[in-house]
Amino acid sequence: MTNKILFSILIGFTLTSCQKEDNSMLPTQGLSEQRSGQTQTQTVAPTTFKQKLLLEMYSTAGCATCPDAELKYRNYAAQYPDRVYGVCVHTSDAMTSPQYSFLNSLFNITVFASGSFNRLPYNGNVVLPKTAWASSGSVASSLNKTAKCGLKISTAINGTILSGTATAGFNQSLTGSYYMTIYLIEDSVTGTGSGYNQTNYYNAISTSPFYQMGNPIIGYNHNTV
Repeated sequence: MTNKILFSILIGFTLTSCQKEDNSMLPTQGLSEQRSGQTQTQTVAPTTFKQKLLLEMYSTAGCATCPDAELKYRNYAAQYPDRVYGVCVHTSDAMTSPQYSFLNSLFNITVFASGSFNRLPYNGNVVLPKTAWASSGSVASSLNKTAKCGLKISTAINGTILSGTATAGFNQSLTGSYYMTIYLIEDSVTGTGSGYNQTNYYNAISTSPFYQMGNPIIGYNHNTV
């Protein structure tokens, strides 16, 4: 298996009601930052934050339509640079994450090649199949929301050690309990065997970019794992 660590951390900032509309990155002012045992505190938060989107995709190597879901995410990320971030939360394969079980306990995930957009409901559903992503307007709707808080992420690499500091800032008073979820993303995971070989629904569909790549696809690059 070849793992290449993406040197960034995606942050999910959630309300106890499982809402998550306030994803952003903080500018350098308005936060406390701790580096090398020293804390520098700045007390004034920015007045505005740029709204961003975390797309949590529910995946498994045995899901024949998941490659197309990942492609849709990459297209969204290219359309909205530095505003749309994704993570494939795997289950029932070699990349299984305990995060899947946790999210499933909250949202009752019934289909793969699906995803949650900032964990907000669209038409009453938090988990949307990829076929509904465009029609629901979930991407534009998520990015058009007003962010009440922001996040700054500072990372450093020393040999094989990756360290990171995540800090939250608020531009207004909020009520309720908040939790910070940190994802460390591998940008490419490959391997062989049933835990990595990607089932491919599109192998015989000539208009698909996955045409004649095999079913399953051996050595498939699993992104944002």
